[in-house]
Amino acid sequence: MEKQLNFSSLTKLNKLLLIAKKTDGKCFYCKVDTDLVVDHIVPKCLWKEWGLDEVLGRDSCNHIGNLFLACHSCNTKKGKKAIESFLGYAETEEGSNACWSLITEANLKIGVTPPDCIITEKI
Repeated sequence: MEKQLNFSSLTKLNKLLLIAKKTDGKCFYCKVDTDLVVDHIVPKCLWKEWGLDEVLGRDSCNHIGNLFLACHSCNTKKGKKAIESFLGYAETEEGSNACWSLITEANLKIGVTPPDCIITEKI
């Protein structure tokens, strides 16, 4: 059995480097590599609205699997929108699955696998 990295034991800099590795140091949305910030894929307000804090624990929205780089422009435009809506996927099961497969693929680059990308180590 492969040993998983304990994200909670990493320094903030190392966590940021792992977040950057998921998207090769570029914005998850538009792929630019300047003016980057850390974005919550599922915004904090939706995380709470969907009841994920109750199920997964307080501050679970800050898990490394929910954090991606975004340029300031995309982060501002996305705001509190669901990722499917922001990326232009139809809010259908098919569109949602396509969207989440992109997120899963990026998380796999740092060894975060479903359901780990949602329910384990917090950043």
